[in-house]
Amino acid sequence: MKKVITFLSCILFVSSYLFAAEKPKTEKSKPSATPAEPATPAQPATPAKPASEKKVNIQKVVGEITNIDTTANTIKIKKEDGTEITLKATTPKMQEAIKKLTTGKKVTAFYKETKSGESSLVKISEYKEKPKK
Repeated sequence: MKKVITFLSCILFVSSYLFAAEKPKTEKSKPSATPAEPATPAQPATPAKPASEKKVNIQKVVGEITNIDTTANTIKIKKEDGTEITLKATTPKMQEAIKKLTTGKKVTAFYKETKSGESSLVKISEYKEKPKK
């Protein structure tokens, strides 16, 4: 009985070796591994900018105040080239600032374009001539 078990074990061992090692002859001539690509140096991660730090395009306008509407919180400024621009005071600070202004004054105003396409007033001050040297 021991001889039969030993014989069957040997046959199983040999057959498992043959089936596991059996590959097509064409694959034996090819290299089994491809060369590794050279490693690239790690780049430091750039932190994402918070929404408050995103670039805002602030523009400047110099001109004469032609209209102040405190109920709509808007101000119209006639530029030096003759065109008019309407700026909206969206913050309480700017709303208070336009209430102190009068028509006919020359001012310097800074504004930004909102997503809805209107011009939002950022800062306004009385125009001051630069001293000539």
